[in-house]
Amino acid sequence: MAYACENGYLDVVQILSSYGARRTHLRDAMGGYFAFEAAAGHSHIVQWLAKTRDWCTPLHHASVLPVARVISLLRAGARLHHRKRDPTKLCVSPLELARENTEGSEASQASQACRLVVLASQPWCALNHHLFPDPLRRLAKWLALLGHHLSQRYGRQLADIWRMCVIPMVVDRQQCRFRAGSQVPSKVGHYLKIHQFAERLQWGA
Repeated sequence: MAYACENGYLDVVQILSSYGARRTHLRDAMGGYFAFEAAAGHSHIVQWLAKTRDWCTPLHHASVLPVARVISLLRAGARLHHRKRDPTKLCVSPLELARENTEGSEASQASQACRLVVLASQPWCALNHHLFPDPLRRLAKWLALLGHHLSQRYGRQLADIWRMCVIPMVVDRQQCRFRAGSQVPSKVGHYLKIHQFAERLQWGA
C-alpha cells in the first residue's frame, strides 16, 4: 500500500483497499507508515483516501471494482447494509454508496457495478436471481418447481401469484444468515419441508 501511495498508483491503492490492505501501521522500531503521509505528493490519492476512510468491506468498493468481482461478492452473500462502527457518526453502507453512484451517472463500468448492488437489494425476481447466494438460488428453483406443479392442478393464475409473491417472500437475502461452516442459510431449513413435500409429489407423477 505504501509503495502504491508513494508512486501515485490510484488504481492499485483502490484494489488493495478492497482486499483489506491497512491504511495505517503502528510505528515501532521497524518503522511503519501512514497511507496519507505516503501519498502526500499525490493529491488525487489523498482525496480518495479521505473520501473512503469509512469503507470497511469489499462491497463498499463496488464503484472501483470489475463487474465480475461485484457479482462474485453478491453471490457469496456480501452484506448490503454493513457499516463501520463509529459512535460519533453514522457511516455509509455499500447499498447507500451504490445508490449515490447510480444517480444521474452514465453507463460506465462503475455505474453498472453499483446498479447490480442496488438490483441485489430488491425482492427476488428473475432479473436479480443470479445475484443471490447459491443456497437461496437453489431454494428459488425448488419453489419454482413446486409452484409449477401446483399451477398445473389449480390453474395458471396460481403460477403468477407464486412467482410474484411467494418466492420473493421466502427467498429473502436480508432475513437469511449463513451458519458457520455451512453454505445453507438458517432460514432455508425452515422451508425444506416444502422441498420434501414436492419430492413426495414426484413433480406431477
